[in-house]
Amino acid sequence: MNDAERLEVLLREVLPWYRGIGISSPRLSAFLNARKACDEVCRIFASTSLTGQIGLNDGILFSEREIIKRNEFVDGRFIVIGSCRDYSPIVLDSRSGAIGFMQNCMVIDYVFLKKNFVPIAESFAEFLIDNIMREDVSRSEYLVPVFFDTDASSVIERLMDCGQGELGEVVATSRLFRDFLAKVGIDRSRIFNDVMPIREIAAGTCDLFTYQDIMKCNFASRRQMNPRFIVIGGCLDGGFVVLYLRDNVASPEVGYVAFAEIGDEGPWLPHYVKVSSSLGCFLHDSNFLGILPYDYYQAVELGYKRPEATC
Repeated sequence: MNDAERLEVLLREVLPWYRGIGISSPRLSAFLNARKACDEVCRIFASTSLTGQIGLNDGILFSEREIIKRNEFVDGRFIVIGSCRDYSPIVLDSRSGAIGFMQNCMVIDYVFLKKNFVPIAESFAEFLIDNIMREDVSRSEYLVPVFFDTDASSVIERLMDCGQGELGEVVATSRLFRDFLAKVGIDRSRIFNDVMPIREIAAGTCDLFTYQDIMKCNFASRRQMNPRFIVIGGCLDGGFVVLYLRDNVASPEVGYVAFAEIGDEGPWLPHYVKVSSSLGCFLHDSNFLGILPYDYYQAVELGYKRPEATC
């Protein structure tokens, strides 16, 4: 079954109310041909006429009339086909058929650059299946795939480019801080190896500490009690933002620890919850999207993952 056939089955079985099964209008076909869309893209839209909007987990898919209107001033290989809740455009790569998005602040004067394209599905059919049939897909899974750039320094740079200069200030990592990173066990990570914060960095309602405070907060006795956790920031309730050194030390996950409840007296793992797969994703989700919980307790209420306590 090809993508066009999978899509027709999906629309008939999952969206029985949807009227868009059939031949696309000559106007849409002419539009796709003018944009030099690949054969697969033309075949899919020839069998699926988008006569109305389709609601997604965190956005909408436009009708074919609106797609043509929205792309009146857009040129090149990318076609705007929908919008995320934060107004970031959902776009179709007309050459490969892939679906992705571009952060709203990265789109200037309707110019869509390939370097800003974040793919989230290999095809239109796969995209709809993930966002309609999989109702449990979280916003972070939908907008930030696992292969999102996990380098925190690149995310900070992009945030600065978007006019959010109040996020803090970073400089090249010093030998002193490099020695500290090696001592606590993240010397092979890209985290902080290029830049270190000399002022606190805003992360939604949380703050990431300066490099001096990171070193102060990870003193020897605390590290000895919980060696797999590195404190890098704080929450409003007094909890910590931490790196959890689990399997892949090159990209440790980020989460919250309910420090106000347990202090340094016991193991942190039973009071830890993961909120992001990397520091880069954590900064991106916190500042671009504003979607992360503000402390440990809200994360638990929202169903974020708590690991099985092993200590």
